[in-house]
Amino acid sequence: KIIPDVDTFYFAGGEPLLQEEHYKVIKALIEQEKFDTTLSYSTNFSRLKYKDLDFLDAWSKFDKVQVSVSLDGTHEVAEYVRKGQNWDKTEENIKLFNQKCPQHKLEFTPCMSVMNAYHLSDLHRYLVEEEYFNPNKIYIIPLHWPQVYKAQVIPVELKDKIRKKYKEHIEWLEEIGAWDAVGVFETAIEHLFSEDLSNLFPNFLNHTKLVDEMRGEDFFKVFPEYEFAREMVM
Repeated sequence: KIIPDVDTFYFAGGEPLLQEEHYKVIKALIEQEKFDTTLSYSTNFSRLKYKDLDFLDAWSKFDKVQVSVSLDGTHEVAEYVRKGQNWDKTEENIKLFNQKCPQHKLEFTPCMSVMNAYHLSDLHRYLVEEEYFNPNKIYIIPLHWPQVYKAQVIPVELKDKIRKKYKEHIEWLEEIGAWDAVGVFETAIEHLFSEDLSNLFPNFLNHTKLVDEMRGEDFFKVFPEYEFAREMVM
């Protein structure tokens, strides 16, 4: 009943593209031809179909669709941090979106944590060089809980290496004129050094060991920058 009066719908997660409620709203919008409604999403982009609805076909009918893609890494890093993600499928979905919905734009919203802080600049450069995103459309979201996963848990020696990587990335961003992204990575450096929680690093390692044992994975194989800490695991 309220659809004729709604200007914007914002869908967040869990994963909104797998939610029955989202499906019903989009179907109702299409049935009422309310295509001037803005659709805004926070999604991991793992699926683009639900039941009989292909979201790319649906979104192409609307005047404005804003999609924030939550990616925390590429390839094996992505699949480790977000268990169950298929990187190849996610990348294919990004390509399909850009092909079928060129009038709409994607933005990139990684969550910065102890696991992926070292890789965020590599992730951003990969996405930019593949021309999946406007380089300025990045918004790094710091993880705040559980505390043991916060980026500040990283030992200072590795923090220094991350700062060096980010500064090199910033130089590249300045070369291509991506000034908004420069500010994002400068802020990320400030966040990384805003607090020292390295006393929690052993807790992180031991918790990760338990998860690896359950999943049959090896954290150190995916994140070789932490190899120095393998002997610290109890």
